[in-house]
Amino acid sequence: MADELPAVTILRGARWRLLLIYCSVGLVAYLLLRWYSPVPSERLYPIGPPLLLLHRLLIRRSIPPSPGGVCFSGSSEHTEVPRVADQPHLAPAAITRIRFPLSASTGLMLCIGLAIAAYDNFGPPGVWQRGQITRVLWCFCGLILALGMIRRTYFTLGHRLLPRHWADQLPGRLLLLTGWLALLIAILQPYLLSYMQVHPLKRRATTDPLTACGLKYTDIAWHADDGTTLRGWWIPADHATRTAIVCHGVMDERSGMTEFASQLVAGGYNVLLYDHRGHGASDRWTVTYGTLESSDLRAALDFLQQQYPEQTCQFVGVGWSMGAATLLLAAADDPRLLALHLESPYAEVSDMARQMTLSFPVWYRPWAYAAGMTLADLEAGVRLDRVSPTTAAAKIAPRPLRIIHGTSDHTIPLAQGQRVFQAAREPKEFVAVEMADHCECADIIGIRYYGQMLQFLDHALDEAHHP
Repeated sequence: MADELPAVTILRGARWRLLLIYCSVGLVAYLLLRWYSPVPSERLYPIGPPLLLLHRLLIRRSIPPSPGGVCFSGSSEHTEVPRVADQPHLAPAAITRIRFPLSASTGLMLCIGLAIAAYDNFGPPGVWQRGQITRVLWCFCGLILALGMIRRTYFTLGHRLLPRHWADQLPGRLLLLTGWLALLIAILQPYLLSYMQVHPLKRRATTDPLTACGLKYTDIAWHADDGTTLRGWWIPADHATRTAIVCHGVMDERSGMTEFASQLVAGGYNVLLYDHRGHGASDRWTVTYGTLESSDLRAALDFLQQQYPEQTCQFVGVGWSMGAATLLLAAADDPRLLALHLESPYAEVSDMARQMTLSFPVWYRPWAYAAGMTLADLEAGVRLDRVSPTTAAAKIAPRPLRIIHGTSDHTIPLAQGQRVFQAAREPKEFVAVEMADHCECADIIGIRYYGQMLQFLDHALDEAHHP
């Protein structure tokens, strides 16, 4: 034992030195990626999986078997954890050695991942923007590696804490396994839900104004306050001096709003159709549900007034879902938006999160909400629970506000739209469309939907011009 203790001490120190190296390299890479993105999670995800993979490939615990040891097997590793009581100089984290394990299953998964990434980036265009599937696979690999480390730590600590006569018997093993499954669900469900809501896959535009509606357009791009590049279509109307800003919802893109653009141009409005950050052709892959999007919209107004001063004498806003919330938040701080026509706005982001937990058992909902919101805040880099279109609605008056909402909306229930309406002051108008689901009011009402929208906007601008 006297000969072994110095070696153990040396190896333990080597492990801490390697951990320090990992942290240092990760921190430097994180800071250097500032040029890539101002969003913390977008800088963390590129460097997380390589560091975790490096740790898995280079550092593996190798403990000599002992009489009291318990064996835990993973897909590609086999670790013997001895009893500290039997060999007090040996601890599960005491001995390390350099290895390069690459099992057949790991190699197969790596080949499949590379094939998918190659097809995603160089294959024929599909529904999603290039690189989106690759991005999700990359983050998924990091999640698997992190879960592997958590699993090894859990079973090691669990085996230490359980009484010896329990840990080696079936009841103890079942207890550890049950606890691991519960921990896995508690980690995975909130994480996956928050990830897909804050980092949704970016869709590719399926059409354009010329193809869909016969409208001439110009591709434009501008920069947000944090340097994010936003892209859209400028669709001019003949001799028009007023412009409509049209905003799509989350997990959508600008081509989904071409019918709105067609009707607005026919009604004498220039139109800006653009992709929010984290959507379509615009930069980034993080959604903040109105916090940064409202700032992006104000930057769009500045850009349009610089590029098309004679055609942007008056602005109105048309949007649905997250686009509606973004217009409310932007208009609360920017008086240039003279009227808003909104469909299916949410009252608070926290209400949206609670709505998503309704499919879970009642006893699990508090954890799903609390963990999901906390992780979503970390992913987005902003406090999403403070995003309040309801509070913004109270600041719109005396500019007119029109809200239209489907009574059968299961994504954003009718009650949320009514709360936004109640918070607003006159002049305001609320329309409930029977049997309409989320953002389906135009499908239910038909062409009358656009006629009523144009009538409202025209009247609002006439009032603003001749108060």
